[in-house]
Amino acid sequence: MNTVRERVERVIFGIDTRSGWIFDVALLIAILGSVLVALLESVRPIHGNYGHIFYGMEWAFTLLFSVEYALRIWSAKDRKKYVKSFFGV
Repeated sequence: MNTVRERVERVIFGIDTRSGWIFDVALLIAILGSVLVALLESVRPIHGNYGHIFYGMEWAFTLLFSVEYALRIWSAKDRKKYVKSFFGV
């Protein structure tokens, strides 16, 4: 029987499953969205009009990426090894 931790690990680290592929694509879209927000926020006129929206979006991306990282650590087979690895840092 698969535990929740094993299922989360399969989705996050598994590239050979449909759910793993969807997770990876969603994460890439979130990364691109985060970069786009950072770029748009650096343009003074856009920041003047939409700065409060960008601020909220930055917090949302920070929360999303923090939860994703916590789930990676939680579901890793060897947590210490993952945290110290290239991808964990």
